[in-house]
Amino acid sequence: MAKPEGTQDRPGTNHKLYNMIKKYDTGWIYGNVWQAVQLIVNHNFNTTVDNLIVKFFVSSSASGTNAIELVGLGSFNVANYGWTIYNHDLNNIRIQTGSAGFVYISPTGLETGIVNGQVWYYKVVVYKINL
Repeated sequence: MAKPEGTQDRPGTNHKLYNMIKKYDTGWIYGNVWQAVQLIVNHNFNTTVDNLIVKFFVSSSASGTNAIELVGLGSFNVANYGWTIYNHDLNNIRIQTGSAGFVYISPTGLETGIVNGQVWYYKVVVYKINL
């Protein structure tokens, strides 16, 4: 069976999707205010949020060590935890955090809150796929 384009068995051939994906990465940004905050991300893709794939990460270090991807988890125990991704305009998205901050599931399975005063670094990666 033939290997797909762009694999090691077909060197020098670009995968057909390579030029169809644009990516914007904020890099790691320091933060210590997480409750009811608006994070504006300038991607410059000239499109609305429904045409984008957005990934939101946090880490305890500026280098991204132990980074975790946040996946929209809310909380059943305390109201107003979480975040939502909004269209801000054609070149920017807005991540709005809840008034209580947001939560993630720890490696031990516990719900863990990220609230004001806690130092975390965040990174937002935005993809636009041109089909």
